[in-house]
Amino acid sequence: MQEKPKSRNRCFGRNVGEGLLLSYRGTYILMMNLIEKVELHFGKKGVACLEAGNYLYVGSAFGPGGLPSRLGRYANSIVKRHWHVDDLLAVADVMGALALVDNQRYECNWAHALRTRFQEGPSGFGSSDCKCSSHLFYIGVKWHLEQLEFLSHDLGCESKQVRILNVQQLKERIW
Repeated sequence: MQEKPKSRNRCFGRNVGEGLLLSYRGTYILMMNLIEKVELHFGKKGVACLEAGNYLYVGSAFGPGGLPSRLGRYANSIVKRHWHVDDLLAVADVMGALALVDNQRYECNWAHALRTRFQEGPSGFGSSDCKCSSHLFYIGVKWHLEQLEFLSHDLGCESKQVRILNVQQLKERIW
């Protein structure tokens, strides 16, 4: 029998293939690629022109299923749009994610840190429930998923709690 990881976080597990699907809660940065420039309608009133290139979206997952459920939903086809990022995912491709397993919310702290390094996305995107101006950031065209690990150090994350996941791992929800 496979032993559950020791953690102060709530988790539920079941075997899936060779991996263990865990319902960890925490904060994430989703990395996406937009192939061409688009006019994006998001939420009830939002409209923005987004350039082609890579984007980071900061979010958190503290509900049922936690990070694997939320990120798996983004990596697979989204049927019902619920969050602003769902509107973007209708035209962008998921590249992967950085996920921090922790019961504390870092979403707004990370958004403030990213704002100093990257071009901020449209006002109100992903931030309708907080005072941040946006949780979406344009990072250009030359970024790769592996660079999220370096970004995690800049955000002050403990490396043992951080996972960098490619799109296949997200789809299969295997961590």
